[in-house]
Amino acid sequence: MGFAYRGGMQAEHFTWQHCKDGRLEIRHRGLLAAVVPVRQAAGLLQKLARLNEAEVQRQLAILTGNYRRGNERAASGHARNRQAP
Repeated sequence: MGFAYRGGMQAEHFTWQHCKDGRLEIRHRGLLAAVVPVRQAAGLLQKLARLNEAEVQRQLAILTGNYRRGNERAASGHARNRQAP
């Protein structure tokens, strides 16, 4: 299987692999997280080529669903997450 590899930032560890059949495999810390179909892979490869490494990591996180949703601060105040005094 032929591939183009691009390593990730230390914080996220996303990598991608372009397969011979045209699919794009996205891995998170070495485990397969998503497979982008051939029809969408070409456009995504062009987009990734224009981005810097931090933006690539962010884009791959969004595609895999492993992305912060902005509710972490509100969740820390929830009763189940509060520290007992």
